[in-house]
Amino acid sequence: MWSISGFKQLKLEVAAYESTCFEDLRIFAFQTIQQIRDLTHEIAEVKNDFYRGYMNAVILPSLQNMEAFVRDSELHEEKMEFKTRSLKYHFNFIIDSCIYASMMNYKE
Repeated sequence: MWSISGFKQLKLEVAAYESTCFEDLRIFAFQTIQQIRDLTHEIAEVKNDFYRGYMNAVILPSLQNMEAFVRDSELHEEKMEFKTRSLKYHFNFIIDSCIYASMMNYKE
């Protein structure tokens, strides 16, 4: 299904990330979103309709929303800590969801 080890490595990268400026945060967010998309590109190979539907209906649209927010967000340097932490929390949720869905798909 999806590379659990790839998601675990990405989770470590997200945990270690510290932003230095808003542009750095944008680059980090876009790179992380692309890595998640790359790791989930094998969605067509998922045999279980439930897990494939979950990824298509919940995870991938969430990435689009995050991308739009980061792209269209104003600088607001005073909100950098919030933006950084909230993106990291959201990425962790997505990564954990992908790992869990992958594990459950293998289990069945």
